[in-house]
Amino acid sequence: MTFDDGPQAGNTEQILAILAQNNVKATFFQVGANLAAAPDLGRAVRDAGHAIGNHTWSHQEAPADPADEVHRADATIQSVYGGPTAIFRPPYGNFDNGVVNVALDDNDGVILWSVDPNDWDMPGTDVIVDNVLAGVTPGGIVLMHDGGGDRSQTIAALPRIIAGLRTKGYRFVTVPELLAIGAGEVPPTSTGGTGDVTPPVLTVVNPTNSYTFHSLTATGTVADESSGVASVAATLKRYGDGLYWNGTNWVDAPSPFEAQLSANNWSVPFTLSDGHYSVAVSASDKAGNSSGVIVREFRIDNVAPTTTITSPTAASILSSLPTAMGTAIDINGGIRQVSTALARVSDGFWWNGTAWTSTYAEIKATVSGSNWSLTMPAMSNGNYTLYARGIDFVGNVSPWSTASFTINSATAAKTVVSTPKS
Repeated sequence: MTFDDGPQAGNTEQILAILAQNNVKATFFQVGANLAAAPDLGRAVRDAGHAIGNHTWSHQEAPADPADEVHRADATIQSVYGGPTAIFRPPYGNFDNGVVNVALDDNDGVILWSVDPNDWDMPGTDVIVDNVLAGVTPGGIVLMHDGGGDRSQTIAALPRIIAGLRTKGYRFVTVPELLAIGAGEVPPTSTGGTGDVTPPVLTVVNPTNSYTFHSLTATGTVADESSGVASVAATLKRYGDGLYWNGTNWVDAPSPFEAQLSANNWSVPFTLSDGHYSVAVSASDKAGNSSGVIVREFRIDNVAPTTTITSPTAASILSSLPTAMGTAIDINGGIRQVSTALARVSDGFWWNGTAWTSTYAEIKATVSGSNWSLTMPAMSNGNYTLYARGIDFVGNVSPWSTASFTINSATAAKTVVSTPKS
């Protein structure tokens, strides 16, 4: 099950509730502008265990700048979720307007659909249900919508679709899980010949999807009340070169290896360099039944962001400074915040956002993509120093960037150039 064009308040929450009530995990291809406008609603999707995909920044059929459409949405996804996505769906399924080429160049998987019930056209709840139930085949991907307008018919149809597909024997996985099954990374559900046809119950506690970590031990729980748990298999993929970890080396083919079991808990310690990874996990019981595949994407990040101050420039003389600006770039998980500190040289006081005080104070800047800005206080004539540093989602902190400047309201802005003594 996939849902496009959200997140959208009033729709997305109801769809999440239905999915939770029915224990279904889905994939949401989100529009960057909508995610930027409703980041908490977006996080609710991810925190419920659903997969996230890129659906461009503004859902244009003929974008003037395809790269910006893809990359601006990517940056928003990283900023909101603390990590990237590796799947992309082009608006309208259009392969000819440039966005698919950009996604492929970024090594993203391009995902379309096999069933389109035309729920976006509001054909009626019964029509939506009938279209899905009649069109689904094993391995199918259903296209529906949680954004783009009134989705009351989609919401009304969803419980009936879930019930109808389960009656037909289908189970529900996310797109990353479906891709893992298709690649043979973990064996799909099977049944043994001992009378036990119930698969183990598996959870993944860590990593949570699309998070970034300094280091990682994958953990979770597993239980089987009939024949007992035989093993938990994990497949680790490295996105940079597409290789798989076999427990000893990185190899070309998917290579599941066994997790460590302790009672109802499993764990897999990883020693990983910085980069983008996914882990696919499945459990088998002693009768040969296998659970569904659970896939989690994550990043390892131990590199601090790079932070600059572009205004004021160092040693500048300004008549006023309404806004300070700069950049903050993190190559892995994205920028969580930029902290600033403003010192008044004459008395050593610090600006705390309200008043000058002798107590050291930091103020959060406003972050938009790789840029930050800070509204400055009214400053009397004198010398000041501005400090700025970026912090990523893992907690890596950049060194302080500094810019000393002078406010002289009677002087046109200029830059002081220091000449070395001979």
